[in-house]
Amino acid sequence: MTVTTALLRRFENLSRDEVDYAGGKGANLGEITAAGLPVPSGFVVGASSYALFCDAGDVRERIEERLSAVDFDDTSALDAATREVRATVEAGIDCISMDIDAVDRARRLIAAAERRVLLDSARSER
Repeated sequence: MTVTTALLRRFENLSRDEVDYAGGKGANLGEITAAGLPVPSGFVVGASSYALFCDAGDVRERIEERLSAVDFDDTSALDAATREVRATVEAGIDCISMDIDAVDRARRLIAAAERRVLLDSARSER
């Protein structure tokens, strides 16, 4: 068994030996990619990443709290709890996505500023 702490892994860096990290689909996509079959580029969010995500915004605690009160024999209550848990997870993902978007915008601004400095520097050398 391969143990990895990477939060994300591209398909081409996965194999069938990494089911614990990537799950069955992720490991299979790694194998298919390695075999040279056409697979859209992509990545797997590892199980350790999901665990960090759940711990980071008290998502795990909120899910456990919501599910602790559910009567699993009551399908309508279970359905309602499932929708609420999904909304909790999606809200956490939206927060992470906003952070990623902000970082991406900052990187683009920095790259543009660096290009301007290089152009200004080149012009002043003439």
